[in-house]
Amino acid sequence: MAVSLVIATFFGLAAGSSSKPLRWLIGSYVWLFRGAPALLILLFIWNGLPQISAVFRGNWFTPFVAALLAFTLFQVAYLTEILRSAFAAVGRGQQVRRRWAYIPGRHSFSSPCRRRSGLPCRHSLTSSSLC
Repeated sequence: MAVSLVIATFFGLAAGSSSKPLRWLIGSYVWLFRGAPALLILLFIWNGLPQISAVFRGNWFTPFVAALLAFTLFQVAYLTEILRSAFAAVGRGQQVRRRWAYIPGRHSFSSPCRRRSGLPCRHSLTSSSLC
């Protein structure tokens, strides 16, 4: 999960970039892995990769490694879409406010916006709509 989150953060930023080929590449990856069933991805990784490349025929490629790789690819696709929409939810006014206050960083979230845009809250979901 931690590896997936790191990769998906970069993919989410790339999916919201102004580069059309990069957005198309990330969008194709998300479309492919979100549309395919997890069992199909597992079967392709475990049975298909050793037939495509000799690297995956070694003793290191165990069922655990295959499942870890398949579920990481699967989870990155879902987290990419979640984080892309969370980054897109940051309003233009908040980006201008960050620049005006000289706060470094590409994306800066204030507390209420962060809680509405995809990052988990510390309170229970029933406490309030804004957490």
